[in-house]
Amino acid sequence: MNQTSCDDFRSFIDPYLDGEFDEREHAMFDAHLSSCRECRDYFDQRYWLIRAVKPKLQHTCRMSSNARSRLEQRLKSAQRPRRIQRAAKNLARPVPALAIVGAAVLFFMPLTGFKANVVEDVVDQHCQTVPVEWPTPETREVDDWFADKLPFRVATPQFRDQRVMLLGGRISRIRPIGREIGLPAAHILYQVGSHKMSVLVFQAKDLVDLEQSKHTIRGNRLRMHDARGHRVALFHRGNLTYAVTSTLPENEMLGLLGTSL
Repeated sequence: MNQTSCDDFRSFIDPYLDGEFDEREHAMFDAHLSSCRECRDYFDQRYWLIRAVKPKLQHTCRMSSNARSRLEQRLKSAQRPRRIQRAAKNLARPVPALAIVGAAVLFFMPLTGFKANVVEDVVDQHCQTVPVEWPTPETREVDDWFADKLPFRVATPQFRDQRVMLLGGRISRIRPIGREIGLPAAHILYQVGSHKMSVLVFQAKDLVDLEQSKHTIRGNRLRMHDARGHRVALFHRGNLTYAVTSTLPENEMLGLLGTSL
């Protein structure tokens, strides 16, 4: 499937929200979402419906043994996928509310991938298949959406390279080594041809030392790292740190950043 139609998007929106797509499929759906106003409206309705259900999960779920037995039997007779059977059995048992809330957070909210190393954390977040919270190809709309959600003002990078398409943004966090509390961050996603590219923006210049950088683009120091088949470019803008991640070759990525910095 080279393109995603509105019917395709709406038929598969639940697996999309559940993060069940691979990177290529996810990029196609993100691209459609950013360019189709009707599907964005449909996505918003579905997304906020799911978020409205979350508070209900705080209550302990109880079911009688007879009801649980009937439910399990019906699931077996319907030959449902094992993943659904396991979920139904777990919900049928009395579960502490705290455990359910923890599971809900993992299921619904973007994972932050708290790692000791900033680069590893950035790559983890790039590899996530969680959909953007604010899908749009307009940088101004992304900046305005972040404005009242973060303690700093985000300037979404713009690229003169025609292959680059902005997909949208979402709120995230990054937890550097030695810090017990994660720092708020903006996570901005792009598509570059067949490649996914993400930009994580956070307020902690002291975490990234650019003194030993071997790259300088238009007067800006830039440090490039390789991690698990990905390139991570780190640079500063004012008091903010930008981490750009992609599987693009290093020279191509440096050329791309040169159209923005």
